[in-house]
Amino acid sequence: MGQVFDKLRGKQWRQKQVQAICDRVFDRFKLQTGKANFTFEELYIAVLLVYNDINKGLPGPHFDPPLKDLVKSMMTVISRDCQ
Repeated sequence: MGQVFDKLRGKQWRQKQVQAICDRVFDRFKLQTGKANFTFEELYIAVLLVYNDINKGLPGPHFDPPLKDLVKSMMTVISRDCQ
């Protein structure tokens, strides 16, 4: 069924939905914590919430969230590149 929706609506629809889910989760998380910069644990929880909402809200196959080690290594690379 998910393939039918992808064909009818296109990939752009799916990308917009994923972006909206990410924005909603991170905005909600930012309001709850009261800060814009997250610790690693807070970031990982937010990533898990994003994957949960994507799997609940979008048709098609379910996606497994990344492992903690992968998120930590990506966070390290990004923070190193930003300095």
